[in-house]
Amino acid sequence: MLFNFKTRKWTTWLKEPAGSFTYPVWSGDSQFLYFDDFVTGAEAIRRVQVGRSEAELVFELGNLERYPGALGPWTSRAADGSFMFVRDRSTQEVYQLTLELP
Repeated sequence: MLFNFKTRKWTTWLKEPAGSFTYPVWSGDSQFLYFDDFVTGAEAIRRVQVGRSEAELVFELGNLERYPGALGPWTSRAADGSFMFVRDRSTQEVYQLTLELP
């Protein structure tokens, strides 16, 4: 939904299936809203431009092993515009620390 402060009314901005609009984040210039899409095709990052009502594909995530977490796989953008993800490598990598005390 989009709120118009002049008219003080809500309007439908974008209609997406449940689960396809997660972790929304604004672009640096506030012209686009980026979001993680889990349900419409392959997992992907999509965006919608302010003033438009159709989302567009930015890129598909492919085989990125993401950590699911309590609220699903987290996504955001860094200050330089690059995307950040939490990668799940917890069961594939094992580390060992050997400590010898005097």
